[in-house]
Amino acid sequence: ANIVNNDFENINIKKIKSREIKEGHGKEKSISDLYYYKGYVYALLKNQNVILKLREDRDEFVEDEIYTFEQSVNGSEFIYLIGNNLGEGIAVDDKNIYVVFDNNNQPRLSAMNDTRPLLLKFEKP
Repeated sequence: ANIVNNDFENINIKKIKSREIKEGHGKEKSISDLYYYKGYVYALLKNQNVILKLREDRDEFVEDEIYTFEQSVNGSEFIYLIGNNLGEGIAVDDKNIYVVFDNNNQPRLSAMNDTRPLLLKFEKP
């Protein structure tokens, strides 16, 4: 069973520019999941807490928009015993972007008895 972020406040996602993507706590950029929706590919970069919205342009994909949820998951309620940057899955619909945190059955520091994965639902900006 997953927790949907209805229990958390100030969960949001915001658009940023490519130069604003921060290095992921000393970790390189790594795509953990891809999702195709209405002609766009959404790529989840788990180490940076970033989602790239990509569009096909001839023989390559180029950034159309970039979203970050870093500011939403820096709070103590999202810190796990195994750290953070746990985004492993992504899905998209017309109104929302969903990100799944795979916590490898480890608890969040704020809920030591809760080892369920976390499903975050962000309204598209």
